[in-house]
Amino acid sequence: MTGEQLPLDWAREDKRAGAQARDASIAQVERGSGEWQIEALVAIRAVAAAQTEVTTDDVWRTLGRDPDVEGRAMGAAMRAAAKLGLVERTDRTVKSLRVACHRRDLRVWRSRIHGGGRTLVDVFANDTEGT
Repeated sequence: MTGEQLPLDWAREDKRAGAQARDASIAQVERGSGEWQIEALVAIRAVAAAQTEVTTDDVWRTLGRDPDVEGRAMGAAMRAAAKLGLVERTDRTVKSLRVACHRRDLRVWRSRIHGGGRTLVDVFANDTEGT
């Protein structure tokens, strides 16, 4: 290793390629999740209605089981929940309490429906009004 830095253009291309790969993976998971994603959205909605902040640990606890789907599926479900207005992303993270996650950082999401009676039917109705 010479300690030389890579040209800035290469670093920029790497960021762009990384973002494209991330988005492609998320799209693949979203297409393949089907019925499971609906279960996850119901659990996210329940947690978000009961708590001001949500992590995927909270959602897995509400589902009552560890993932039997692709591990990235919960991330796709959280992004879908954000698009539906159930939660919004924060810049905060906390350490996972699930043994399988080895204390990795988890995103903290802010509930947008805490204390409200908004159902998934309301969410989907509002989401499809513009289409």
